[in-house]
Amino acid sequence: MGDYTSTAKDYAFRLAIERLSGVPLDGGFSTWAMQRGNELEPEARLLHEERIGVMIEHAGFVKTEDGLFGASADGLIAPDGGAEYKCLVDPARMRQVIVEQDLSEFMDQMQGGMWITGRNWWHYGLYAPDLKAAGDGKELILHNVRRDDDYIAAMEADLVAFNRYVEHCKTKILEAETHVGMAPAPAEAQPQPTENVFMTGATA
Repeated sequence: MGDYTSTAKDYAFRLAIERLSGVPLDGGFSTWAMQRGNELEPEARLLHEERIGVMIEHAGFVKTEDGLFGASADGLIAPDGGAEYKCLVDPARMRQVIVEQDLSEFMDQMQGGMWITGRNWWHYGLYAPDLKAAGDGKELILHNVRRDDDYIAAMEADLVAFNRYVEHCKTKILEAETHVGMAPAPAEAQPQPTENVFMTGATA
């Protein structure tokens, strides 16, 4: 069901378990990069507020009405915007954003935020405190991303299809055997052909 990679199937199975258990499978495991991002996010949001002169509401994880789909929204900007902050340390990823102006790695998250909240634009902020030494506020580099309804429609279709696979995994878990009988008796041994004797078909 679904032409998905092994990684995608593993993720679907994880979601199926979490839907049944109601808790994260990894107990809410957080990497160093995730912890760092959580610690720096309030600084980025405060600096962003100073730049645009508007208060930014801390939103957190937002979901669709049915609760099946969600996105992390680092901020909501009245009346029609939102914000996503990334505190990158990998030079390759930072170069992708600053030099190549390529935000494709984060587009699902931002367009997903616009889809779920119904908003029409999102600010992407690359927050790198070390770049403060470069002057002119370079520690927070901002990009304005507009809502793309075609992108959102395609993403929603993909997510709905993937959700069917998650539910398939969930069904398989619920159908899995939990009781079995005793081990079957060993089959009666059959005589084996003598070495170097060929098996043949019927003879005349």
